[in-house]
Amino acid sequence: MPTAPTLTERDVRVTYVHRESLFQFQVGAVDEPSGYANVVQHHRHVWIDEIAVRPERRGEGLASMLLNAVIDKFGHRHIGLSCCPFVPYARPVNPGLDRDRLLDWYGRHGFEADEYDQCMWRPAGRPVLSL
Repeated sequence: MPTAPTLTERDVRVTYVHRESLFQFQVGAVDEPSGYANVVQHHRHVWIDEIAVRPERRGEGLASMLLNAVIDKFGHRHIGLSCCPFVPYARPVNPGLDRDRLLDWYGRHGFEADEYDQCMWRPAGRPVLSL
């Protein structure tokens, strides 16, 4: 009887949350993920709602792993997102990258800002870039 592959700390898991339109990608331990990406599949495009990595795990490439997993799954479609940094409201936490660094980071992954610099889009079929 074949055994299931063992997940490692750097494996990305995809969870189908609701009727194959909401997805969550996770990296890290199953019971306490180090990072996640929430994605919504629309009729004509896919929207990345949120990408987050625990502050103590930032700088290890986990967000890039999550984003590349989203691109691997949905790269045949347009992928969009709102390029807004995380702003904590309830408690002081490390907010992550500022807006200019986010624009640069997403740009390195093949995303382009719209004419208003509010949203970024990755055209369908664009190859994954090696960083």
